[in-house]
Amino acid sequence: MANLNISKFFNNEASTLIEARRRCIGIHGSDIRAAGNEVEIAVREWMQRMLPDTVSVGHGHIIDPSSAISPQLDCILRDRGHVPTLFTASDGTEYTPIDSVFAYGEGKSTYYKAS
Repeated sequence: MANLNISKFFNNEASTLIEARRRCIGIHGSDIRAAGNEVEIAVREWMQRMLPDTVSVGHGHIIDPSSAISPQLDCILRDRGHVPTLFTASDGTEYTPIDSVFAYGEGKSTYYKAS
């Protein structure tokens, strides 16, 4: 029986994210939205692969019970089986009821390594 090399598996996964960051840095000097999107999309795709099928990963805005809309969020984790996304714009921006949201976050293409 073969064994799974977990370290190699996660190194390969990390390589995907590192490559997205490398592409981002290549276009980041122009400060265009596509630069950040390189990393944000790669992170969302990675999270979707790692999380169970009951969780969907998207981006956009969260709508609360009073119909207030959050600022744009890079990553929204939501319950796939609960209240569906209300609307998806042509650019993929989703409007998700807060009742379905597990977590949300922002992605950054820069980081600082602590000594």
